[in-house]
Amino acid sequence: MTSAVRPARPVCSARRRRNTLLAGAAAIALVGAPLVADEFAAWRLSRILAPAGTVDAVSGALFGPLAVDGLHLATPGATLSIDRIVLPGRGLLGSSALAAGDVTLEGVSVVLDGMTLRMPRILVSGTDLDQAAIARIFDKTATQPLSERLAALTASAVRIPELTMDQTIGDMQQTVTYHDIDMRDIRAGVISAIAAPRATMRIDGKKEGLTTGSMGPITIDDFDTVQTARVYGEKAGPGDTEPKRLYGAFSVENFSLRDAKGNEVGVARISGRDFKARPTADSWLGTIDALGKVDDFEKLSSAERKAFFMRLVDMMTAFEIGGFEASGFTFKGKDEKKGEPIDAEMERIAMSADATGPSFSVTGMRFVTPDAEMRFGGMSFSEIVWRPMLERLKEALAAPDTDFEDLDARKFVPLIGHARIEAIDIDAPADEDEPRRGKDKRAVKAGERIKMAIGAIDLKAGNIVDDIPTELGARVDHFAMALPAGTDKDGLKELRAMGYEALDLSFALDAAWSPDKQELAVKTLSFNGKDMGAVTLSGLLGNVTKDIFSSDEAIQQVALMSATAKRLSLAVENGGIFERFLEQEAKKQKRKADDLRKEYGMGAAIVVPAFLGNSEGARTLANAVARFVARPGALNVTATANNAGGLGLADFAAAGGEPATLFEQVTIEAKAE
Repeated sequence: MTSAVRPARPVCSARRRRNTLLAGAAAIALVGAPLVADEFAAWRLSRILAPAGTVDAVSGALFGPLAVDGLHLATPGATLSIDRIVLPGRGLLGSSALAAGDVTLEGVSVVLDGMTLRMPRILVSGTDLDQAAIARIFDKTATQPLSERLAALTASAVRIPELTMDQTIGDMQQTVTYHDIDMRDIRAGVISAIAAPRATMRIDGKKEGLTTGSMGPITIDDFDTVQTARVYGEKAGPGDTEPKRLYGAFSVENFSLRDAKGNEVGVARISGRDFKARPTADSWLGTIDALGKVDDFEKLSSAERKAFFMRLVDMMTAFEIGGFEASGFTFKGKDEKKGEPIDAEMERIAMSADATGPSFSVTGMRFVTPDAEMRFGGMSFSEIVWRPMLERLKEALAAPDTDFEDLDARKFVPLIGHARIEAIDIDAPADEDEPRRGKDKRAVKAGERIKMAIGAIDLKAGNIVDDIPTELGARVDHFAMALPAGTDKDGLKELRAMGYEALDLSFALDAAWSPDKQELAVKTLSFNGKDMGAVTLSGLLGNVTKDIFSSDEAIQQVALMSATAKRLSLAVENGGIFERFLEQEAKKQKRKADDLRKEYGMGAAIVVPAFLGNSEGARTLANAVARFVARPGALNVTATANNAGGLGLADFAAAGGEPATLFEQVTIEAKAE
């Protein structure tokens, strides 16, 4: 039986061969696509940046990121350099974002006028920079300043392990290094939140020596990098008339400094909100640098002084702050003359602004040396009007024909509506810097001290018309001072002899000027002392023009000479000083106090008419004074001019120095109780 052998069938059919070839091609593509994509991405990014001359090299790696080396960008007022940017190398084949993941920047530096920022490494997360954005930021042929290019920054987080800021101010070199900076939610160049746990400082000056310090943690909210870059690095343009917000709330804790002499300053916490600023004519850094170069103001020429103040006023009007507070301020150092230690502390320093103007306050102040101590419960200044004065000074300085030496500084002094100092307590040795002269040449006794306290000092100036405060007020409450035993000072010696071991005095002034009526009403001018009594004056002056407040002394003197007295009142209230005076005089004369009282009363009834004349007013006054001396209680006297316009200097001159003649021109009311 014969058998036949069939040829074998092909292993693969034509269809299977086709599928196999397709699978092989897919495998090759899977392995090679990243390499091709990365190389193409590097080529495409280099095509974007190379024409602008801002990059040295762009490279890609298999399955790896893109690396951009040697980025350089010079814009007006700022130069940006980056040694390397590492990007996630995906998405360049299409129009998607360049970096959907983390971006690393290495060797970053920003050079501004007088300041350099250095960051060895920056880690950026969640950024969506695309090709067009990178081209806009690093295109050196573009005209936009760096501030506008920063508006393209967008990221979910940025981490900077170290940021060093070097700044030169005159002959002083300042370096501040921030560590582990964490930034969150960056949109259009605005950083929602910034936090840094610590920062260190070095300030080195030729004269002052080396000062070192630290602070932290630090927080800042809503930090606008665009406006900040403009303010610090760019000169003001036509539209830069109003400050814009740089950042919102901020805080700094554990601030400390130590200088070359061993003086130490510390602040437990600093906080604030809503800091606004605008660029200055030279930029902030340019202005700070120019002001810092002035070593001796007295050596400047008139033109240089004018330029100095133009920059200073420009800077002072270029910022605003919604609120500021510092707590836990301490100072430890030495007195440069005596070499003795000095300790100082303040519980709280605060500044705020409202509709009535900015205000400033300090509470809990204490200054201590080995032999002295001063305490202030609080100090405040509010209703401050300063910006109009500075704007006026700015206009005067800008005028080409203005001579700095001819400017009247009093026209540009800010007005403080309300100033108050309270709870003052001083205990210090009664030493003197200069020897006594004249008759009183006594030496200070060993151990003699000055001990005084003041309840409050309060000053008010309100209702301002043409820069003139038309309402004035001043008070000193409870100025208390111990009278040292054995003192031989005139006045104090007599008070000790009357039995006063301490003084407790108060003073008050309340006045108002009416521009329309040209009258100055002195509502109250009072002085009183504990266990002494009180003296109160009031009155109405006429023909008081605005020239009386002129900064020109000649004009002011003419205005004062033209003023008239329409009404004057005097109130005296005995609180015990008359009895003590009579007792002291009685001891000196070895007589009885009652006998002296009768004698003084009779003398007043005779002497007053002899001095003032025998008019009805003189007799009325004499009787009231006599009754008051005989039984000291209260005495009230009012003199009203018969002429509605009041008595002026011409009337006093016409009287020839005779009080009797003047008394004929007034109506006297007097009463003793």
